[in-house]
Amino acid sequence: MTKFGIFKKLSASLLIAPILAAGSSQAATGSCSLTSLASCNITLDNVQYSGFSFAGFTAAPGDTFNLSGFASGAGIVSLSFTPDRVVDISAGSFTYTATLLSGRTFNQAQANLTGSTLGGGDYSTTLSAAQLPTSPTSNGGGGSFQNFNPGFSTQTFSQAFNFNFVAEPDSVSQVGASFTARQPAPPSGVPGPVPLLGAAAAFGFSRKLRSRIRLAA
Repeated sequence: MTKFGIFKKLSASLLIAPILAAGSSQAATGSCSLTSLASCNITLDNVQYSGFSFAGFTAAPGDTFNLSGFASGAGIVSLSFTPDRVVDISAGSFTYTATLLSGRTFNQAQANLTGSTLGGGDYSTTLSAAQLPTSPTSNGGGGSFQNFNPGFSTQTFSQAFNFNFVAEPDSVSQVGASFTARQPAPPSGVPGPVPLLGAAAAFGFSRKLRSRIRLAA
């Protein structure tokens, strides 16, 4: 395998690893062509996607948005270039809205970028959303996770990226982001494990007490 192939394989694993580490191993997946963005409006497990658009580059027939949704509310969105881009992209971007279902709220997000800079070029990407106080960035592979403001279940994401091509094997093949979710809070008025155990103990004591009263009579 060439250095380029090793780098691409490593970067792809970096994109998915943080979500797997968050405890979500099974994903519902979907994809849509950049020439048919209406088909991107789908719900995958506990994540609903809509409102996709892109700017700053010309789409090729094979370019796709690849989407994943997990039962935990985590999600992955990636723009895949097929074939890989080997020309400058000075101000590329894409936008979409993700809504978490079943009472989940956004927790953290990470930007991802896959490709090669072995020819001397460089690339970078930045993910933005209204409730992300610090925008996650990446200069290759998966960047660090950043925290959302708590309590929000819908976010419109904008991901900007650029690619400075110098010489082959410089290329960019995938730009995207992953996010995790907070689990919904228990419904109000529903006792947790400790109160339930306490209630069971109290019920057992009451039963014994009634039995003793009957025997005494």
